[in-house]
Amino acid sequence: QASLSGTKGDSTAKWASGIQSQSAAGTVGGPTPSASRKLTSETLVLETAHVLFLDIVSYSTLLIDEQPMRLFDLQEIIRETNEFARAQAANQLMRLPTGDGMALVFFGDPEAPVRCALEISRALKEHEDIKLRMGIHSGMVYRMADINTNMNVSGGGINLAQRVMDCGDAGHILVSKRVADDLEQLSRWSNCLHDLGEAEVKHGARVHVYNLHSDGLGNPEVPSQLRHTAPSFFAKHASLVRGVALVLALTIGLSLLALNYWSKSPEAVVPATTSAAPAVGKEQNLAYWLTVQKVQNRKDVGAPVESTGSLLFESGWKFRFNLRSMQSGFFYLLNVGLKKEGTEEYNVLFPTVENNGGDPFIAANQIKQTQWLLFTDGPGVEKLWLIWSEQPLAELDSIFKDAALSKKDPGVITDATQIERVRAYLNSKGTNPPEVIADESKNVTTVKGRGETLVSVVELYHKPQSTKLETQ
Repeated sequence: QASLSGTKGDSTAKWASGIQSQSAAGTVGGPTPSASRKLTSETLVLETAHVLFLDIVSYSTLLIDEQPMRLFDLQEIIRETNEFARAQAANQLMRLPTGDGMALVFFGDPEAPVRCALEISRALKEHEDIKLRMGIHSGMVYRMADINTNMNVSGGGINLAQRVMDCGDAGHILVSKRVADDLEQLSRWSNCLHDLGEAEVKHGARVHVYNLHSDGLGNPEVPSQLRHTAPSFFAKHASLVRGVALVLALTIGLSLLALNYWSKSPEAVVPATTSAAPAVGKEQNLAYWLTVQKVQNRKDVGAPVESTGSLLFESGWKFRFNLRSMQSGFFYLLNVGLKKEGTEEYNVLFPTVENNGGDPFIAANQIKQTQWLLFTDGPGVEKLWLIWSEQPLAELDSIFKDAALSKKDPGVITDATQIERVRAYLNSKGTNPPEVIADESKNVTTVKGRGETLVSVVELYHKPQSTKLETQ
C-alpha cells in the first residue's frame, strides 16, 4: 500500500509540474518571463477567460495518504474529458493546481467550462469517493509569469469563479449570473439553469448564482448556504409588488371612507348575514403521482407503472410516492393506517434520514420520491396526508424528527401526546381543503390552494392483505 501511495503521489507531482511547464511554453499572447520584470498597468493585457473552478469537498479531513490518491484520480478524470483534450490541443487552456482541486481557464469558447463540468460530473458517477463541487464564471484576467517563471493568470475572473464554487456542496455545478445570462439565450442550456439568488461570500461581497443540472448530472438540491436565500416571487418582481401594494392601499383607503359615510347615513342598511370570505394569498400548486410495481409470490411482475393513486392495490404490491412542488417550501408526508388490533398508526414517510437527510425543504420544481412502500395484512383504505408550507412547521418538525430517528420503530410516531398534536393539526386544516384534480391521461394529480399551507389527503384502496405501509 505504501508503494501504491508513493506511485500515485509521484504521478500527481509530475502531472502538476507538467501543467505549469506546458502552460509556460504554450501560452499565446501573454508576457514572456523576461518581460515580466518590466510590466506596468499599461503593458499588461486584459483578456476574457471562462473559468471552471473545482475542489474536493472536505479534502483536509482525508487521511494524509488518501489526499494525493483522490487528487490523482480527479486529475485523470479531467484529462480524459473531450473538452479538456480539445481546448489543450487548440492551446486555449491553462491549468492551475490549487491544493485541494484546480482551476481550468478556457479562452475563446464560453461554453467550454460548462461542457467540461458536465463531462466530469458524468465520470464521477463511477467514483463515489470523490465529492466534488464546481463553479463557473467568465471574467477579465491577466496572463503573467509567476516567481518560478511559469505562466499564471490573475484577476477578478479567477477570484469570482472560486467564490461561486464556494457557495456549493458536493455535486453542485454553480454558475455566475454573467454566465447564466449568456447560456439562457441558448435552448440547449436554458432549461438546465435554476436561479438561486444572491449569497454573501468572502469579505461581505455578494454574488448571484445559478444551479446547473440536467439528466442526472449536477446536484438539483439547493446548496445549504443558499437554502433560505433562494429568490422568491416578491424578490424577483419587487417593482410589481410595490405597484400592487400601492393600489391595495388606495383601495382600502377609499373603502374606509365609503364605510364611514354609510355608517353615518340613516338610510344605510346592514345585511342580516354575510358570506364567508374566500381564501386569500397567492396560489400554491403541488403535483403527485405513484410509481406502482405489481408483485406476485414476492417477485416483480412486469414494469412499474404510473398512477394518480386511484388504482386498486393488491396484497404485496409496492409503490413509490412522487411529489413536485411548483414553488420552494417545506413538505411533510404522513401515513395514517390501521394496525391488526384496529388502532391507528402514524408513519412518517417524508422527510426521513434516508430521504432528504431529514430536511423537509424542497426547491421549486424539484421532484422528491419516497422509498418503496408496500401493503400487508388485509383490505382497507390507507390515508396519506400531504402537508406543504411556505415556512417550516415548528409543531410538526420535532415530532417528525423524533419518529425518523427512532431506533425501536423507525418512522412511527408512538408518543400519545405527539399523536394527539398531529391529529389536532390535521383536523384544524381539514375544514378548507384545496382543489384536487386527477389527470388520468397523464397519471398525475394536481393540488391547488391559496395561503401559506396546503393540506390534502390521498386515499389508497387495497384488497386483502394490506392495512399497514412498510418500507423496504
